[in-house]
Amino acid sequence: IVRRAIEREVAGTTSQRAAIERSAWQEVVAFVEARQAAGIRGQPYRWNREEIYAERENRWLRDKNQE
Repeated sequence: IVRRAIEREVAGTTSQRAAIERSAWQEVVAFVEARQAAGIRGQPYRWNREEIYAERENRWLRDKNQE
């Protein structure tokens, strides 16, 4: 990643991927701004590391058992 970034900077070009990522980020910002303007409020998502790992492990075990 670092090497590609350096090569891109040295060449003075931007990649198509950078434009796509910028576009995706602009969509996220527009979504957040629309929610703020609409006055939509919600509770923050709360999680802890153990829950995330347990959920991931359960999903992995379920997929493994379906094979």
